[in-house]
Amino acid sequence: MARFDFTSISTGVKDEIWFYEGGIWKLKGKDIIRINAERLLGNKAKMGVVREIEEKIKRLTFVDKEKFDNIPEGYICLSNGILNLLEKKLMPHSSLFYFKTKINLIYDPKATCEKILEF
Repeated sequence: MARFDFTSISTGVKDEIWFYEGGIWKLKGKDIIRINAERLLGNKAKMGVVREIEEKIKRLTFVDKEKFDNIPEGYICLSNGILNLLEKKLMPHSSLFYFKTKINLIYDPKATCEKILEF
């Protein structure tokens, strides 16, 4: 957990472990845990031990589903950060925002568009 950001939610049907990477949360937390447990523990990475690690991470990183599904209005995740649309300010990516997708676009406040200016 010192190397990776995880968050866990319960959907009511199953528990999910999410992993933060590149500005967004991805539903591959269990894969990251299993791969790294194998690397760190080697032949001691028995399935029971790995499940115990998963369960411990779930308990320590639990977030209410409503909070996890809530993206503050007026914010979008872009390739180079989080854009506050109301203030037109770019902030660094943060795991405190629960974005699951991002737009492959680099925000540049100094950019101009000749076509729009011509119009």
